[in-house]
Amino acid sequence: MVNSTLRKTLSLLLFISIGVIIQHASFYTLLRSTVNPFEKSIEEVERKDFLFLLISTTLFIILVISVRLLSKNGLKYSATGLTISASISFCLMLTNGIAVVKNHNYHEQFDAALWTQPELRSINMGKTMLYDHSLHNLSREEVISKLGNPDDAEFNEYNNYLNYYINPKWFFRIYFRNGRSYECRIFDPGFTI
Repeated sequence: MVNSTLRKTLSLLLFISIGVIIQHASFYTLLRSTVNPFEKSIEEVERKDFLFLLISTTLFIILVISVRLLSKNGLKYSATGLTISASISFCLMLTNGIAVVKNHNYHEQFDAALWTQPELRSINMGKTMLYDHSLHNLSREEVISKLGNPDDAEFNEYNNYLNYYINPKWFFRIYFRNGRSYECRIFDPGFTI
């Protein structure tokens, strides 16, 4: 009786551990391959959120199939252990799904009155300008007349951009080449040296 209970408990703990180790290994590998600690753009963050959703959904499906197979074969304690891991994957899937939906529900009409006040700037307004390319091929003067004076700017032979701080973490940068804007980015400077 004791031997059977011990075996069932060890089986339960083993399969909980297996599920958790697989999840952590998958997410660690994903983080190592997608996160740049020195500078990250909003696109990189959104891509990472989508990959997290994809991995957590895949893990959830694999764990549910494994639970079903273990249950069919009469290994209910092993199945229970994987069910606990599957519930963790399900929570991660929901959390990442909410982040992905939030990332793709960004459209906010540009409002010059709000944008010219740094404390009222919205990352969604910046994302709308970024993805709609509404500032593409404009001169510095046209951009400044539309967005107001930048919070930071650099204009020399190596760098030519305007920065508008959205919040303490993110800022909106417009790059210029040959007097015209050619790229906009929203990014977190990270640990830039």
